[in-house]
Amino acid sequence: MGRVSSRWVAGVFACVMVCAGCTDDQPTVDPSISSPGTTSESLVSLTQGDACGEAFFWAATKKGDTAVTVTITAEPRSFVDDSYFSLTEYNIDLYVSVLRGKHLERNFCTDVIMGNWQPTSSQKAVKGTGEIVLGPASVHVGQGCGKTRGSLKLDGLVAEDGTRFAPITVESQNIGCLAG
Repeated sequence: MGRVSSRWVAGVFACVMVCAGCTDDQPTVDPSISSPGTTSESLVSLTQGDACGEAFFWAATKKGDTAVTVTITAEPRSFVDDSYFSLTEYNIDLYVSVLRGKHLERNFCTDVIMGNWQPTSSQKAVKGTGEIVLGPASVHVGQGCGKTRGSLKLDGLVAEDGTRFAPITVESQNIGCLAG
């Protein structure tokens, strides 16, 4: 039997040390909604958001470089009870957009649009589910501003480019407030 070189022993030792950390306790991700090797740490968290208009919701990262917008036609809508609208795998791409840019949050639900804060890219959501709940509509058009509540919840949201989002929740009293 030949002599074992110190280089070979060092290589085997390095492999053993690296593999010692490889256990079945590693976080797992559903491969149908992510790229191999991603973990829950790679989910984008949207920490600010609001709503306005008949049913326009937005949420953005703290830096405002990534935002999700949701727009629905809120009809029919009750004047007495809450109205519920489902976002499903079959219609999520029709209502949800993912935007990239700078300070995106500054141009949502405002009368003063700043050109340097416009999105630099836009894409559709391709996966996810959610629900929008709107409080009763105001009987008097234009008098619901600041008095009508709305909420948005999205789970499992994935953009066309594979970007995955942490669960999104937006609560607002500004449904019915129209910019312009």
